[in-house]
Amino acid sequence: HLSDLVGSLRREGRDMERQNENMRNRVKECEVTLEQIQGRLRRKEVPQEAASEVTSEVEILEWQHELKEDMRAALSRLQERHFHLRLEARVEEARDAALCKVCY
Repeated sequence: HLSDLVGSLRREGRDMERQNENMRNRVKECEVTLEQIQGRLRRKEVPQEAASEVTSEVEILEWQHELKEDMRAALSRLQERHFHLRLEARVEEARDAALCKVCY
């Protein structure tokens, strides 16, 4: 019985070590993802510290171009959604108007 208990405890210990290693790997992956997200956010927000670290005009121009393109794409998505919302509202208004004419 004691040897069975020792064997069981050893297996559980190895399982826990594997789980611990898996969790460490997941944490590392999350940290890498977080660093990437923070880097992208830093590129979008342009904090004074980041802007001060730029050492060439070419780098500034590239950063400006990147920001303009990203903003253009974001605004395009918002405009498209706005258009669809207005279209849906007009279709709903037309449907309501048609129902009212039929009912009266």
